[in-house]
Amino acid sequence: TGTGKTTWCENLFTLKDSLFSKPPEKIYLFYTSPQNIYDEMKAKNTISDMFQCTSEYPTLEDLKELVQDYKDRNGCLLLFDDTITSLLKDFENLFISVNGH
Repeated sequence: TGTGKTTWCENLFTLKDSLFSKPPEKIYLFYTSPQNIYDEMKAKNTISDMFQCTSEYPTLEDLKELVQDYKDRNGCLLLFDDTITSLLKDFENLFISVNGH
């Protein structure tokens, strides 16, 4: 939407070691439309990996599998850039079941 959310997230991730008492071990980006800033974040290791969601979106099980190894460590952070409306049906379940309350 051009409001600067992605740039704000990039700044947050760049400063994660200073801002978080336990910085996330991994940062994963889910997006629908490619943007140059995503490649820049990946090249600078600001994000760990990125997944383009065009016709197929990750399921709740996919997301659980992605984050499970980090649950008892520093955790990981998932960024859904302009993809959240496609994930809404499982979004509440993601926080309830993966977070462990």
